[in-house]
This record gives sequence, C-alpha cells and structure tokens, in this order.
Amino acid sequence: GVSSLDVINARLVHESQRELIYTTNSIKQIATTLGFADETYFGRFFRKHTALSPREFRAKAMDRLPVDRP
Repeated sequence: GVSSLDVINARLVHESQRELIYTTNSIKQIATTLGFADETYFGRFFRKHTALSPREFRAKAMDRLPVDRP
C-alpha cells in the first residue's frame, strides 16, 4: 500500500539521518552524496519528512548519543 516514491524517499531520509549522526560530513557533502542538486533543496526535503532541518536533527542526535567518560 506504499508508492515507489514513498519507499525511495523513506530510504533517502534514513540514509540522510545515518550520515548526519555517524559522520562529520557537511550538510552540503551529504546532500551531494545522496544525489541532491543543492543543499537548500536537501534541507527542504529533509524538513518535510522529519519536521527538523538537517542541522537541528544532527544537534538533537548528538545530544542523545552517550558521551565517553574516562
């Protein structure tokens, strides 16, 4: 019951989230890697599907990650 476009978009969102959490690549680098023509369009796409900008998502994700303590 899900369209092909919805499946592709869900995969792009998932990969975007993974890149934002587990790499230090810039938003522009991530957008390019995932096939977006520019960072602005990527930001609009990401916000539409997650209700957060890529920067907001990365910041919240970093707050939730456990911190290594000596």
